[in-house]
Amino acid sequence: MSTDNNVLLVQKLIRLTQSKELTWHLTPPPPILTKQKDELIISCYETTYNNSLFYVYAERYKNYSLDFDQWYYTERTMIAALQSDLIVWEYWEQQNLTKELLSVASQQIFDINSFL
Repeated sequence: MSTDNNVLLVQKLIRLTQSKELTWHLTPPPPILTKQKDELIISCYETTYNNSLFYVYAERYKNYSLDFDQWYYTERTMIAALQSDLIVWEYWEQQNLTKELLSVASQQIFDINSFL
């Protein structure tokens, strides 16, 4: 899938979520996203779209700084599509888009206005 198509798909997921055509659920990450990985998934949301399970999640991972000669933790937002418990698509390149999808999914689950 070309980069443009990746961006278009993420934008479509955002749009469908905002229009309430997609419903996200807070869920533990499936094993395929966590096995044999050093990254820690700190929040994970799941939806079904076109016969695929989509996950948007935030993960923390260690990165090495050559400038400071030390390891540090950083975070990125990932999107994955699964079919038959296998990853068929992953995307993380446009972090502004992936973070926006994570944000709208989170807002759908947690209505902060109900606490104000």
